[in-house]
Amino acid sequence: MAYFVRHWRGELPLVQAFWINFVALRLLVLLSQDLLPSPLPEAVDWTTIGMISGLLLCDLALLVWQVRGVFRTINRQYASHGQQNMVFLLHLGVVLGVLMTVLSGLGTVQSLWFGPDDRFAKYKPFTWLEDYQLSVEADGRKLFIEGDFKTGITLKVAELLSENPLIDEIVLQSRGGRVAEGRALAVLIKSQKLATRVSGTCSSACATAFIGGAKRTLGPNGRLGFHSFRLDAPYYNPEIKAGVEEEADLAFYVSQGLSPSFLERVFKAEA
Repeated sequence: MAYFVRHWRGELPLVQAFWINFVALRLLVLLSQDLLPSPLPEAVDWTTIGMISGLLLCDLALLVWQVRGVFRTINRQYASHGQQNMVFLLHLGVVLGVLMTVLSGLGTVQSLWFGPDDRFAKYKPFTWLEDYQLSVEADGRKLFIEGDFKTGITLKVAELLSENPLIDEIVLQSRGGRVAEGRALAVLIKSQKLATRVSGTCSSACATAFIGGAKRTLGPNGRLGFHSFRLDAPYYNPEIKAGVEEEADLAFYVSQGLSPSFLERVFKAEA
């Protein structure tokens, strides 16, 4: 505690106050922020926002302690001796450190909320995924999946299939969702040799799950929607490439016996 008080009062040597307590510690904080995983868009709730807001406030308190201590140390050791050039350079270093912190904080806030910005004008607005509902028909033979394919839906479906061994058909109603979940559901449905049925709308990731059916039924009012891939998230992920994802789904469609003429058109529509 005495060390923190001495820095606050500007009583430490300049090497400790500037290079260790400010530069090194500030770099450590900034690097640790970059290592934290960005939360999935649908996983951002008030708990997540509160936690990250608390971390930002703690960082702000640390920054105030760092800046005040460095300024007092600079003024004590240099300003009184008239070395104004050195004072200017040290102050400039502090300002740059504060600026980097502000930019990093703005990036964190951006990962939680995607607002209007000219830099993202070429992208469509981010769409929050809604909740999904899973229900089993009274006779235990049909599983109904309604709503967006959020992270974890495949595990929930697998649990219901395990608890209801009589299920032999999956009825889908969804505008889509996470590509990985649609693909995982398709593999699960195929491995269980289940039939799939669509009586309403089934688009994007939902359509991929539908293709996994051993027997596929499209009702009179059923509609399937296929389109090209896009990253619908408030941050850039270099690990996700639309072309690679499309090729993976096309390979699965081929394995399920879809016609070449259909496959030529499947990803031509824009998302």
